[in-house]
Amino acid sequence: MNFIFISPHFPYYFYNFCDRLKKHGVHVLGIGDSPYLQLNQQVKNALTEYYYVPSLENYDDVYRAVGFFTFKYGRIHWIESQNEYWLETEAKLRKDFNITTGPKIDDLEWMKYKSKMKEIYQKAGIPYARYHLVENMEKAQAFVREVGYPVIVKPDNGVGASSTYKLNNDDELQFFFVHRDRFTPFIMEEFVPGHVETFDGIADEHQQVILSSSHV
Repeated sequence: MNFIFISPHFPYYFYNFCDRLKKHGVHVLGIGDSPYLQLNQQVKNALTEYYYVPSLENYDDVYRAVGFFTFKYGRIHWIESQNEYWLETEAKLRKDFNITTGPKIDDLEWMKYKSKMKEIYQKAGIPYARYHLVENMEKAQAFVREVGYPVIVKPDNGVGASSTYKLNNDDELQFFFVHRDRFTPFIMEEFVPGHVETFDGIADEHQQVILSSSHV
């Protein structure tokens, strides 16, 4: 089996995924933006081969790396990174190289866009915060009249808390519209007070939970 792992060196502890795969006889082929000589020895030991690219942001370079591995090792069975930041890169590569494991770029909207996630929640009968896709001041004010302040505004397609605003009044709403990135689609949501309770876990091939944890 040929398994391409994007950015096996960062975050550092991700090399463990590669190590376990290699110990099970998998060809683990790393693509990363750190020169090979700068890799930690544990990362080197966990890989069958490594392909350096100056920037993982440059899709053409990553595409050529996958092409090289395909030429040398044959069909690629998996492409993963375990990192949300590279989801779109992985999905594009799966489509371009006809890799059937994992989502392709055409299937990624509901995983990346918060508004698309809410459509899934609605179909499943899961409660969710009311929202508005930001277009202009007038429509945003109408949404605020419906749900009241404060409101949360963040990129519809974003990772983490980057460019996230909590708007408490009309002045702050005006500030957002003046300073926002006009090339970034934003979603505005009603503010829902409460606590955050997580549930994370790993399931086996039979969909049975074998490890789980929860935090409040």
